[in-house]
Amino acid sequence: MPDVNFDCPACAQNIEAPLKMAGMKILCPGCRMLLQIPWPSEVEERRAQRKAKSATVPITVEGGIPPAPEKRRIVIKRDAGEKG
Repeated sequence: MPDVNFDCPACAQNIEAPLKMAGMKILCPGCRMLLQIPWPSEVEERRAQRKAKSATVPITVEGGIPPAPEKRRIVIKRDAGEKG
């Protein structure tokens, strides 16, 4: 069964969950914010929007590009009895 991979909207923590959990509400393991696991179509739409926004690069007054924040990856384990 495919997984849903998405980032927390509050802290950008990368989260992976089984597809059967799409639509369920969980606490983000990174910041503890209550969030809803998106459906795969919602994830793809958000990625397309981010890709369009990333076409521009913010430049600071000092002339440097701000570094991207580091992300951890968290995987929500599947049930032991689940096949896939």
